Amino acid sequence: MTLAPREVAPLHFHTLVDEHIVCLDGQISVAVNGTETETVLSEGQSLVIRAGTPHRIWNGCNAPTQYLLTQSGGKYDFCLADS
Repeated sequence: MTLAPREVAPLHFHTLVDEHIVCLDGQISVAVNGTETETVLSEGQSLVIRAGTPHRIWNGCNAPTQYLLTQSGGKYDFCLADS
């Protein structure tokens, strides 16, 4: 998947699936549990987000970011979380 420069995915969660994010190129920022504390993933780094955990991802850079996203554990859903 690709995030354009400064693109943000809204705060959301998945009720049944865990997400595994792997940064392939550039950097991707991730905040979990609705906090502003971010984890920045660089090329080759990854993070697992458990089902039910509110999170958002964004590209804070001026160049596109590519990442691999896999999901496991159940049927996919996308639920917006209260910010």
